[in-house]
Amino acid sequence: LTLRFFNMNMVQGAIDLTLTEGHLSFAAIAGNTGETMSGNYVLRDNVALDTFWINNYVLTLTYGTPSDTGTLTGRYYDPDFGFIDISTLEPLIISDTVAPTGGVLLFTGLASKARLTFNPDQTSSLVVDTNNDGVFETFLGDPFAAN
Repeated sequence: LTLRFFNMNMVQGAIDLTLTEGHLSFAAIAGNTGETMSGNYVLRDNVALDTFWINNYVLTLTYGTPSDTGTLTGRYYDPDFGFIDISTLEPLIISDTVAPTGGVLLFTGLASKARLTFNPDQTSSLVVDTNNDGVFETFLGDPFAAN
């Protein structure tokens, strides 16, 4: 299944967004062993006059017992902060919980990297390599923890 869009407008109250171009595709993996969602799209904020881009986004889910596993890759572009490449270092463990219970994602920007690790107790930890020297020297804690 592929959804293609061109100038699809979404308005609710003070929010006014347009998907200017793009597509989302959903596909079952052979043998009904999983599914893949992929996409590219450009989103324009018509109020702030900013444009955001999701490029070569691919989320793959592999069914398993007792948990599924998932991988995520792609690039996100923000007009204020630039691009971030997303990759999966260790597949995400996805069970019937709110958050993944395992896995590691890597976010790579122009001059720094961040590593997000999901733990079995549904906590996570975020560490940052602020100068892109390969050492994750800044620990930022659990970005999903309640304040």
